[in-house]
Parts: sequence; C-alpha cells; structure tokens
Amino acid sequence: MDNSNSKGIETIIFSSLHSSGEKLNNLTGIAAILKFPMALENEEMEENEEIIENFRIKIEERETE
Repeated sequence: MDNSNSKGIETIIFSSLHSSGEKLNNLTGIAAILKFPMALENEEMEENEEIIENFRIKIEERETE
C-alpha cells in the first residue's frame, strides 16, 4: 500500500465488518476504478454482443405478446 501511495494511487480499505466490505469480499475482495477503458479480447466482445442481442430479442418477444 505504501508503494501505491508513493506513485500517486489512492488506496481505500473497506472493512469486512461493514456491509460494503462484506459485499466486496463476496465478489473478489479487490475493486478498482479505472480511468481508461480496458481492451477486451475479440472473443469476449463477440460473446458480450451475443448476450446483448439475445436479451434484446427476449424483450421484443415480450412486448409483442
């Protein structure tokens, strides 16, 4: 943590005794706010686009019922 602070990185510790810390521990235990978008691999992007398209189709089907 000292190393990150010396590089100008703000570090916040969430207590596991608080509900926010419990939720974070249930996910991965680590969180970050990124200043720049992450590049996804093509396969991940295609998979995400397919999920979004399937979701749109389901919404359209419900609207026509």
